[in-house]
Amino acid sequence: MNRCLLVRTSILALLASSSASAARPSRRARVTPPLISLTAPFPADRAVEQRLMLFIKALQLGQRQKAASMLSRRVPARERDALLGNRWLTRRPTSKADFGQVLFLPDLQIRTEQLHPSARTLIVLPRPRKKTALTGALRVIMRKESGAWKVEMHP
Repeated sequence: MNRCLLVRTSILALLASSSASAARPSRRARVTPPLISLTAPFPADRAVEQRLMLFIKALQLGQRQKAASMLSRRVPARERDALLGNRWLTRRPTSKADFGQVLFLPDLQIRTEQLHPSARTLIVLPRPRKKTALTGALRVIMRKESGAWKVEMHP
């Protein structure tokens, strides 16, 4: 009899603590992942676009170590270090010619532009909400290295 009462009491305490913690607002700001649409009709091409999508999401969510692991071997170590040190591919452009900020827009589309046996050229472009909005596009090369698609970008 006492055991049943103890179990019921502990369950009620657990429910009360979980509802109290759910009522408290989170101190950490929540970052919503971007909406990225892929356009490739074939599964092999879609896999390349998905890999670039994962790279963009890692950048937007601040997972720079994960994003750096998706870079090609052709990206020099100093550029990889700049990515890890938040000096390259940031939300704020470093110059007027820096189009890396396109990767941080919330509504993007990825299109395959050129197909090669071991490389693909993809275009990342925002979908404008207004017809008069200025837009830009970013051309990204994806390379097949060791059986996986890697991002080749340079500042």
